[in-house]
Amino acid sequence: ERERLFVVNSGSTLISEYALNDLGHVRDLQWGASVHAFSDTHFHIRCGVDRLYVVDGQWAPGLWTVENLDGSPTAVDHTEQVSGVGDFVLSADETELYYWYQYGWGAGLAGTAVYRVETGTWSLLDETLIDYQDAFYRDPLDTPILFDESSLLLLAKNRVFDAFNLTKVLFTFTSDGDDVFDGAVQNAYAADFAATVMASKTQVFSLTDYAAVEPVAASGADQLFFDKNGRLYALVVNRGALVYQDIAAP
Repeated sequence: ERERLFVVNSGSTLISEYALNDLGHVRDLQWGASVHAFSDTHFHIRCGVDRLYVVDGQWAPGLWTVENLDGSPTAVDHTEQVSGVGDFVLSADETELYYWYQYGWGAGLAGTAVYRVETGTWSLLDETLIDYQDAFYRDPLDTPILFDESSLLLLAKNRVFDAFNLTKVLFTFTSDGDDVFDGAVQNAYAADFAATVMASKTQVFSLTDYAAVEPVAASGADQLFFDKNGRLYALVVNRGALVYQDIAAP
């Protein structure tokens, strides 16, 4: 809505703001976090109505907000309440935040979970009750978390959860190659909830009956996303390529 792009800069404590119409640099925001210090963590950033939500690059990635974007932006550290963040997503009204959690980072295989917190007090509202012994693995560490309020579905790693009851697992994607050290094979990386499909890095699945729909055309994708028309895009960094495919209806 702001027609702005916000970028977290690795190796600095600045968030850069750009105008979407020409990608011109608007300003830099100081957010107070230490510079990126641990190679396996991933920065994340989301834009709210008048604040940014940012995950730092520390060993236990912590959540920050940058408040008052239209006035004097101020960084607020919430890492004491919300840390170990692998990725996060906001509810439409911005009152709740879901994130998948990992104890520390690269600190053993246990301690993976999904939490739902209230964004006013950062108090815990709900959490999963499974761990890696039940095939809810830490790896891979680059998985997103995907949420659809209309269907109340939340996807994290190889699980589909009831978003209002995280103890309820609706489906688990399993494969012969699933392993405690390497993680599950079929993890959710992108979803088109309107078309009821989910994409792992190798396969598109129906979110209605969870059956395989078709393979992902691009191999070795680093990121996947659907556009508003249901076309699946794969970013393949080592090829410098953005590859798309049109998905058949499940």
